Amino acid sequence: MTRLAAQLLQAPHAHGSFVAATPDEAKTVDGVLQSMQDFDESFANLRRSELGKSLNPQLVEQWNAIYENKDRLGKVREYVKRAARIEEVLVGPRPEFAGTDAGKAAMSNSIQNRIFRVARNSDQLTAACDEATALIGSPTSRGIGAKVHEITLAIQRAMDDLHKITIGDTGKPAAALAATAKASFMLLPAATWPDLANKQPCRGDGADFL
Repeated sequence: MTRLAAQLLQAPHAHGSFVAATPDEAKTVDGVLQSMQDFDESFANLRRSELGKSLNPQLVEQWNAIYENKDRLGKVREYVKRAARIEEVLVGPRPEFAGTDAGKAAMSNSIQNRIFRVARNSDQLTAACDEATALIGSPTSRGIGAKVHEITLAIQRAMDDLHKITIGDTGKPAAALAATAKASFMLLPAATWPDLANKQPCRGDGADFL
């Protein structure tokens, strides 16, 4: 995720979305750097004066060693600023900037908020799939498949009655009706399909009397 944040920082459109504010830690480093610069100038003036001739050489060396770290502190300041921007990309702006227009935009575009949106949409998709499954039907709930089953049975009973009237009571349903009933059960899970293999067609393949 940190690598993703770094990539977003490098994107051409990314820089305009950040809150234009320097974090307090970077301001502290800026203050230290300015104090070092001011002290070095004053210390150099002191060394050039008559009083400076009596300064302990070891004190001068110690200050020079401290001042040599000025450039490194400048890099630390840039690291702090970059870390603050990555933090903003990941979780949004700091609380003191959250109420501003730029802060609200940064919060909306943060990776954390995007993940929340994906999770929320995923929950909605899951709920929609569950609703669709319940509508179609499953081994534990009735749905369209069960209603089609009931309609198919009603049609089968009507066709059997018509078969008895036109041909006679042979005790066997029409073959075409068996095929129709089998197709209707494809809407139901395989575990609920009836055993249509044993359904025997009557004489005349079930279509002669239609």
